[in-house]
Amino acid sequence: MKNLINEVLPPGSINCSTTLIFANALYFKRAWTEKFDASQTKEHDFHLLDGSTVKVPFMTSRKKQYVRSFNGFSMHIFLREAKDGLPALVEKLGSESGFLDRHLPKQKIAMGDFRIPKFKISFGFKASNVLKGLSLVLPFCGG
Repeated sequence: MKNLINEVLPPGSINCSTTLIFANALYFKRAWTEKFDASQTKEHDFHLLDGSTVKVPFMTSRKKQYVRSFNGFSMHIFLREAKDGLPALVEKLGSESGFLDRHLPKQKIAMGDFRIPKFKISFGFKASNVLKGLSLVLPFCGG
Protein backbone atom coordinates (compact mmCIF):
# COMPACT_ATOMS: atom_id res chain seq x y z
CA MET A 1 0.00 0.00 0.00
CA LYS A 2 1.22 3.51 -0.82
CA ASN A 3 1.86 6.12 1.86
CA LEU A 4 -1.13 8.24 0.91
CA ILE A 5 -1.32 10.22 4.14
CA ASN A 6 2.09 11.54 5.09
CA GLU A 7 1.38 13.06 8.49
CA VAL A 8 -1.36 12.53 11.06
CA LEU A 9 0.65 13.61 14.09
CA PRO A 10 3.15 16.38 13.33
CA PRO A 11 6.61 16.27 14.95
CA GLY A 12 6.49 17.50 18.52
CA SER A 13 2.79 16.75 19.01
CA ILE A 14 3.55 13.81 21.34
CA ASN A 15 5.57 14.16 24.52
CA CYS A 16 6.03 12.31 27.82
CA SER A 17 2.79 13.76 29.21
CA THR A 18 0.70 12.43 26.30
CA THR A 19 -1.73 9.85 27.66
CA LEU A 20 -4.27 9.49 24.87
CA ILE A 21 -4.45 10.34 21.17
CA PHE A 22 -7.63 10.81 19.17
CA ALA A 23 -6.78 10.67 15.46
CA ASN A 24 -8.62 10.18 12.22
CA ALA A 25 -7.56 10.44 8.59
CA LEU A 26 -9.31 10.11 5.27
CA TYR A 27 -7.80 9.89 1.80
CA PHE A 28 -10.14 10.44 -1.12
CA LYS A 29 -9.06 10.55 -4.73
CA ARG A 30 -11.42 10.24 -7.62
CA ALA A 31 -10.66 10.64 -11.32
CA TRP A 32 -12.74 13.16 -13.24
CA THR A 33 -15.58 11.44 -15.12
CA GLU A 34 -14.97 13.83 -18.00
CA LYS A 35 -11.19 14.12 -18.22
CA PHE A 36 -9.50 17.48 -18.69
CA ASP A 37 -7.18 17.73 -21.69
CA ALA A 38 -3.73 18.45 -20.21
CA SER A 39 -2.76 20.48 -23.28
CA GLN A 40 -5.57 22.92 -22.40
CA THR A 41 -4.17 23.67 -18.93
CA LYS A 42 -3.12 27.33 -18.94
CA GLU A 43 -2.16 29.91 -16.34
CA HIS A 44 -4.86 32.42 -15.40
CA ASP A 45 -5.48 34.86 -12.56
CA PHE A 46 -6.84 33.31 -9.37
CA HIS A 47 -8.51 35.84 -7.07
CA LEU A 48 -7.66 35.56 -3.37
CA LEU A 49 -9.97 36.62 -0.55
CA ASP A 50 -7.76 39.63 0.22
CA GLY A 51 -8.42 40.98 -3.31
CA SER A 52 -5.00 40.13 -4.74
CA THR A 53 -4.44 37.75 -7.64
CA VAL A 54 -1.90 35.02 -8.34
CA LYS A 55 -1.21 33.13 -11.56
CA VAL A 56 -2.08 29.43 -11.25
CA PRO A 57 -2.64 26.59 -13.74
CA PHE A 58 -6.31 26.16 -14.66
CA MET A 59 -7.76 22.99 -16.16
CA THR A 60 -10.17 23.76 -19.00
CA SER A 61 -13.10 21.84 -20.48
CA ARG A 62 -15.83 22.71 -22.93
CA LYS A 63 -17.75 19.46 -22.33
CA LYS A 64 -21.08 19.31 -20.57
CA GLN A 65 -20.67 18.69 -16.85
CA TYR A 66 -22.89 16.73 -14.49
CA VAL A 67 -23.15 16.37 -10.74
CA ARG A 68 -22.65 12.77 -9.63
CA SER A 69 -22.21 10.99 -6.33
CA PHE A 70 -20.41 7.71 -5.64
CA ASN A 71 -20.73 5.69 -2.44
CA GLY A 72 -21.74 8.74 -0.44
CA PHE A 73 -18.89 10.95 -1.70
CA SER A 74 -19.28 13.85 -4.06
CA MET A 75 -17.69 17.18 -4.80
CA HIS A 76 -19.66 20.23 -5.83
CA ILE A 77 -18.05 23.18 -7.56
CA PHE A 78 -19.93 26.47 -7.43
CA LEU A 79 -18.73 29.13 -9.84
CA ARG A 80 -19.17 32.62 -8.44
CA GLU A 81 -20.71 35.34 -10.56
CA ALA A 82 -18.40 37.95 -9.02
CA LYS A 83 -14.75 37.56 -8.06
CA ASP A 84 -15.59 38.72 -4.52
CA GLY A 85 -18.75 36.60 -4.26
CA LEU A 86 -17.44 33.81 -2.01
CA PRO A 87 -18.51 35.30 1.37
CA ALA A 88 -22.09 35.79 0.12
CA LEU A 89 -22.19 32.23 -1.25
CA VAL A 90 -20.91 30.77 2.04
CA GLU A 91 -23.52 32.81 3.94
CA LYS A 92 -26.33 31.45 1.73
CA LEU A 93 -25.09 27.85 2.08
CA GLY A 94 -25.07 28.17 5.86
CA SER A 95 -28.27 30.14 6.39
CA GLU A 96 -30.79 29.18 3.69
CA SER A 97 -32.30 25.75 4.29
CA GLY A 98 -32.25 23.67 1.10
CA PHE A 99 -30.03 26.13 -0.79
CA LEU A 100 -27.62 23.41 -1.93
CA ASP A 101 -30.37 21.02 -3.07
CA ARG A 102 -32.12 23.79 -5.03
CA HIS A 103 -28.94 24.67 -6.91
CA LEU A 104 -27.65 21.23 -7.91
CA PRO A 105 -28.48 20.39 -11.54
CA LYS A 106 -30.25 17.12 -12.29
CA GLN A 107 -28.83 16.77 -15.81
CA LYS A 108 -25.75 17.68 -17.81
CA ILE A 109 -25.33 21.39 -18.32
CA ALA A 110 -23.43 23.21 -21.06
CA MET A 111 -20.79 25.22 -19.21
CA GLY A 112 -19.09 27.05 -22.04
CA ASP A 113 -15.46 27.68 -21.15
CA PHE A 114 -15.25 25.79 -17.84
CA ARG A 115 -11.99 26.46 -15.96
CA ILE A 116 -10.99 25.47 -12.46
CA PRO A 117 -7.58 25.74 -10.82
CA LYS A 118 -5.63 22.55 -10.21
CA PHE A 119 -5.83 21.97 -6.49
CA LYS A 120 -5.24 19.73 -3.51
CA ILE A 121 -7.12 20.06 -0.25
CA SER A 122 -5.84 19.25 3.22
CA PHE A 123 -7.28 20.10 6.60
CA GLY A 124 -6.34 19.63 10.21
CA PHE A 125 -7.52 20.90 13.56
CA LYS A 126 -7.00 20.32 17.27
CA ALA A 127 -10.08 18.71 18.74
CA SER A 128 -9.06 19.25 22.37
CA ASN A 129 -10.92 22.57 22.79
CA VAL A 130 -14.05 21.14 21.16
CA LEU A 131 -13.95 18.07 23.40
CA LYS A 132 -13.31 20.20 26.50
CA GLY A 133 -16.33 22.31 25.50
CA LEU A 134 -18.35 19.09 25.55
CA SER A 135 -17.15 18.48 29.13
CA LEU A 136 -14.69 15.76 28.13
CA VAL A 137 -11.83 17.05 30.27
CA LEU A 138 -10.36 13.98 31.97
CA PRO A 139 -8.01 12.96 29.10
CA PHE A 140 -6.37 16.41 28.99
CA CYS A 141 -3.53 17.77 31.12
CA GLY A 142 -4.86 19.54 34.19
CA GLY A 143 -8.34 18.20 33.27
